[in-house]
Amino acid sequence: HDIGLFFIQNSFFDYKGSPVSNIAFNKFDQSQDIIIHFWASWCAPCINEIPELLNFKNKFQNNNNILFITISLDDENEQIEKFLKSFKEFNNEDFIKIWDKSKLTMKKFNIDRLPMTVFIKGSEVRVVRGVVDWKALIL
Repeated sequence: HDIGLFFIQNSFFDYKGSPVSNIAFNKFDQSQDIIIHFWASWCAPCINEIPELLNFKNKFQNNNNILFITISLDDENEQIEKFLKSFKEFNNEDFIKIWDKSKLTMKKFNIDRLPMTVFIKGSEVRVVRGVVDWKALIL
């Protein structure tokens, strides 16, 4: 995936501002489905979508063929911390978590609204601008 290379070749930070290890991105594999979800704590549709996204993720709890990356576009990590108090499960180890305060991913993926989700299956890339119907989603 050139998207995998993008994540490996750039430096990213987690929700606390600590560097995300490239080891996390070495998990990229052509056989994996990758879901990259962009959100922000100030985005009402993002907040409304989180419970369904978590339910969807829980359905695939033991599936190592799906890599979930969640990317916050918040400006301050205090906003993220406050948000995560309401959605503790969104902060678990099942997600590679990125705080994109430099807006590097925003430029790479041409993000013009939130939420936005990128689904990658092999060489097929699907982008959903706006809320995903996670209940009806078939990968």
